[in-house]
Amino acid sequence: MSRALFDLGARLRAAHTGRPVPVAAYGPALPPTNALAVTVDHDGEHVYVNATDGTTTLAGTDRDGLTALADLGATLGPTHRTLVVASPRDVVTLAALARAYPDEPAAPVVGWWDQRLDHPGTGAVHAVASTARLRWVLGVHPDREREVETWRTWLGVTSSGPHALLELARRTAAGSTLPGLLDANATDSAAWERYGQRLAAGRPWWARDTRIDAALGLVARSHAVEWFESLRLDDPLVAVAAAHDGTVVPGRVAACDDAAVVVEADRTLSRLRVDAKVTAWAGEPVNASRTACLDGRVLAATIGTDARLTITVGGLVRRPRGLAPGDRVTLRPGRVDPFMQANGRRLMAGGYHRGANWIAGRGKPVARRGEVPLDVIVAAAGD
Repeated sequence: MSRALFDLGARLRAAHTGRPVPVAAYGPALPPTNALAVTVDHDGEHVYVNATDGTTTLAGTDRDGLTALADLGATLGPTHRTLVVASPRDVVTLAALARAYPDEPAAPVVGWWDQRLDHPGTGAVHAVASTARLRWVLGVHPDREREVETWRTWLGVTSSGPHALLELARRTAAGSTLPGLLDANATDSAAWERYGQRLAAGRPWWARDTRIDAALGLVARSHAVEWFESLRLDDPLVAVAAAHDGTVVPGRVAACDDAAVVVEADRTLSRLRVDAKVTAWAGEPVNASRTACLDGRVLAATIGTDARLTITVGGLVRRPRGLAPGDRVTLRPGRVDPFMQANGRRLMAGGYHRGANWIAGRGKPVARRGEVPLDVIVAAAGD
């Protein structure tokens, strides 16, 4: 079965039962504490804002809309607020409004929300429709899942406006939170603190990034994507779906010693490239989030004359204790360590300020050539 057929099956089941079908066992977002829910409408000339903190509801047009946000607590302070919106487009509209009235107290906060929107897993911005799609699939055309009204109907939310957004966000984040996602709180707090320090130093919030800030921002966004995708594979239902596109590879141990482990995959389907870091847990994809029983790198991936795919994992971090030929294991890409990512960004920032670094305005860039995987080229062409 392909991933497309697997996803179609879940959608058909939802249509048959009339109920959302879970595609994640854990909440894919942090609970919206200290949140402001905001609906945003525009007619090409004016922007209409309606916001609530769960108790008080305020509305305004254009500049008055930003004033309403400030009155509800969207101002610079020691802690940040969570923004709950229907879709990322609403944040883009708010950011344009803030740039039109940059002196409003809420404007720099909106600018920060706009930055954090590009960091998956963040607790600073909760886009209701796109986050709900990470947890459930509905029995409707996929395009309709981008509409908040569709989610209101299927999840039985009777409130409307920003109160409906707040209720949908709470339901999406209900239950057990995706393991590791709480690290996003520390990342958001650090980003908020750095943002405040930059403004306190006299830099306008709307100023364009320097080349160094732009480079570090790009790395931070890329790291956030890698980290969130890695976390998601520890969700059992996500792992089961990923087994149908080769991201996760279940199989049995064919051979094992202290130097390498050979895994015979159930299907000739794998996205695990040679030299890629991988980890494995004992059992099936549905057993995701178990303690790793194997960590290393892919040494070889071959299909034999028997049409069987075997993956050889070497460079083992530790001896594969408890594994024996015939045991069931599930391979996945190596887990991403957010602390290692943060350390890498610190080293990178230091490097930009040393020597003849062209990003810092010193020296000239050196042309380099490298191999790019075909699927990366195809994905870039699609974008």
